[in-house]
Amino acid sequence: WGKVKEDARYITVEGDATITLPILIGSVLDTRTR
Repeated sequence: WGKVKEDARYITVEGDATITLPILIGSVLDTRTR
């Protein structure tokens, strides 16, 4: 895509909550188990 730099600290994602919320929760749970 070329829209996000590799060294970017933050990005903005626009999307529907029914799709983005499960992805966000999965990511949080994954990082908590590491």
